[in-house]
Amino acid sequence: MKTLTRNTGVPRAGSESGMTLIELMVVGAIIAIAVALGMPNYRLWTTKFQLKEGVAELHTTMSLARMAAMNQNTSVTVTPVLAGTQLNVAFTNPTGGIVLAPFVKTVNATTVMTTTPPNTITFNSMGLRVGGPAGALQTIVFTSNGLVYSIGVNPAGKVRWCPNNSGVCQ
Repeated sequence: MKTLTRNTGVPRAGSESGMTLIELMVVGAIIAIAVALGMPNYRLWTTKFQLKEGVAELHTTMSLARMAAMNQNTSVTVTPVLAGTQLNVAFTNPTGGIVLAPFVKTVNATTVMTTTPPNTITFNSMGLRVGGPAGALQTIVFTSNGLVYSIGVNPAGKVRWCPNNSGVCQ
């Protein structure tokens, strides 16, 4: 006599479960498409972040140079130089002595730096900017992949940075 068994939903011994190769390939294709769509935005974000971080750090260091000029009762000259992907900024006094540790930052290969003549910014012992365009901002502008950030120093020695090429921030 034959006995009938009911389907209880429990897999029997010897049955196999898992995913098929086609299902795994579909999941892999979806992940690849998502990564391909997100990559340009990620690259733009990292470029913008690195440029913004570098400009903010340089702004802070230039403000320290102004304070060092006032504290040491001497002039401090800020000399930025962009050589390839290396931004080097020296902070010296009139005797050529180093006032602050040089600012060194690796930037994106497409970063371009332009400065308002003269290419150095000098703070006197009262913290005022000496030289440069009379009554106007002296600026350092950084451009990379369409992004523009600038650092502006007014005649009173105030150092500001902003995300445009004018050097004037509200």
